[in-house]
Amino acid sequence: MARKVVTLRHLQCFATEDTSTDEIYLTVDGVRSWPQSGIFSMGGVAPREVPMHIEKVIPRNGVVTVKLFDEDSPDGDDELGELVVRESDVGDLAFDFTRDEAHYRLSYNVE
Repeated sequence: MARKVVTLRHLQCFATEDTSTDEIYLTVDGVRSWPQSGIFSMGGVAPREVPMHIEKVIPRNGVVTVKLFDEDSPDGDDELGELVVRESDVGDLAFDFTRDEAHYRLSYNVE
């Protein structure tokens, strides 16, 4: 049986955690995975949606954990939510990150 792969496809911003824009990044299984370097500003006059293509094999009987953060220098970064993708998940899916009054939706696929 082939292993399943989760593909992160699209991130939308409906409401920011900060008053104007958020400087966001994603981690996948604890590794900073998007953007490739630095941060990405979203909300306000910045882009409110962005395509992406990040693939990760789901371990057998395991999970893939995706977290969204708002970088808050010099304070600690704010975790805006955590998605846990399981081997039993399948198809085109979406997850809403809604901590700290933020609202972001991540579209992803599991095959």
